[in-house]
Amino acid sequence: MNKFHSRGILAACFFVVSTGAHAGLQEGLNAYRNGNYAVALKELAPLAGHGDAEAQHCLGMMYEFGQGVPKDIKQAAEWYNKSREQVGLDKVNLENAAPDQQAIDEADWLRMFCGPGKDCTAVLLPDAEQVKAEQIRLEARSAEQARVAEAKRRIVQEVQAEEQARSEAEAQARSRAFAIAEAKARVAQQARFEAEDKAAAEARASAAERVELALRLDMQLGQSDRGGDKAPDIQVLADLYRKSAWLGNAEAQRNIGKMYAEGRGVPLDLVQAHAWLNLAAAAGNGGAQNDMQLLENKMSLEQIEQARQRVQKWLEQHK
Repeated sequence: MNKFHSRGILAACFFVVSTGAHAGLQEGLNAYRNGNYAVALKELAPLAGHGDAEAQHCLGMMYEFGQGVPKDIKQAAEWYNKSREQVGLDKVNLENAAPDQQAIDEADWLRMFCGPGKDCTAVLLPDAEQVKAEQIRLEARSAEQARVAEAKRRIVQEVQAEEQARSEAEAQARSRAFAIAEAKARVAQQARFEAEDKAAAEARASAAERVELALRLDMQLGQSDRGGDKAPDIQVLADLYRKSAWLGNAEAQRNIGKMYAEGRGVPLDLVQAHAWLNLAAAAGNGGAQNDMQLLENKMSLEQIEQARQRVQKWLEQHK
């Protein structure tokens, strides 16, 4: 708004008060002066519609400057012209007006509110206290707006800080939970490994004991003419070797293999013998390798293949 219009808007308020206008018009213009455009529009629009020149002129200003209504320069001109007709001024033509074009000039304003030959100094120069009060009001409103904006900014910052802190806390909690779960899994795995190692050690010890017992028994049998196939001790010997062989003892595997190859204490079974000798040889028993090669001279290819299949099955069961 230019300098003239800023002064002119205040002048309209002074002029109306000095003319002793009725209460509705005065309340509307007071509301306009105080920036309460909604109340001003409510009070002035009915009066303007009933032909009040002052109300029509102020309504034109509200449309010209977009105060409480959408800015509409042509609508402003319509209200200005209705007011100007009543005081004998020419109409304004704003058919091709730019959006920011001034609707009326300074001379028309003076003719509207002062009249020809009158001193308009008092109108154009309102009381200093009124100007100061208006300035204080505007400054206070600006300060309040700044205070509200600063408060909103702080609230946004606090909310963002809280969200970040919560996000970090949740991440730390997840990390701790993962670390605890991982530690528990390691402890459980270690316990399982220890239990498996213990069981394996016990199995090896048991197998070793059986092998040692079987060897002593085998030696005793050899010293007493082996007792023949019907001797009870040869059955015990075969059972000891067989159990130790299933536990993975290479020496027991070789010996039970030889017993199956000879039919000593067990039924003669070249396929079973070859399988046990093969397992013993795979475990590093050199004597079992030689025994297996000698045994293959007595076996068919089909029997050798059957023996290898039994070895494969045994290995899958003892992974």
